[in-house]
Amino acid sequence: MLGAAYLVLVLASCQRSSDEEQLLQAVDAMEVAIEAGETGDFMQHLAEDFTANDGELDRTGMQRLLMAQALANTHIGVVRTGTDIQVTDQRANVQITLLVEGGSGRWLPERGSSFEISSGWRLRDGEWKCVNAQWGRKL
Repeated sequence: MLGAAYLVLVLASCQRSSDEEQLLQAVDAMEVAIEAGETGDFMQHLAEDFTANDGELDRTGMQRLLMAQALANTHIGVVRTGTDIQVTDQRANVQITLLVEGGSGRWLPERGSSFEISSGWRLRDGEWKCVNAQWGRKL
C-alpha cells in the first residue's frame, strides 16, 4: 500500500516537472526566435485567441510588433534574468524578467530595457500555448 502511494507521488511530480519543462522549452524557443528575427517561430507558441496588455494587442498585433522590431534592429539580444512557473491542471502562469537589447549588431547595443512579463498558458491537445501576456519596463 505504501509503495503504491509512493508511486502515485512520484508520477505526479514527474508530470508537473514535465509540464514545467515543456513551458520552459517554449519560452526558450520564443527567445531564440526573437533573437533570430523569426516571427513565425515565435507565433507558433501563441494561442489563436491570444491577447496582451489588457486587450491592446491581439495575435495579429503581436506579430506586427515583432516584425517591426525585427526590421528596426539588425541585432536583438535577449537575456532572461528570472523565471517563475506555476502550473495548475491545464493552466500555467509564467513570470519572467528579461533584458532586451537591440541595434545595428556592432560591439555595443544601441538600446536596451528590462521587462517584467507575466503570461498565462493553456494546455490543449498536449501542447502549451500562451493565451495572454502583460508586460512593462522594469528600468
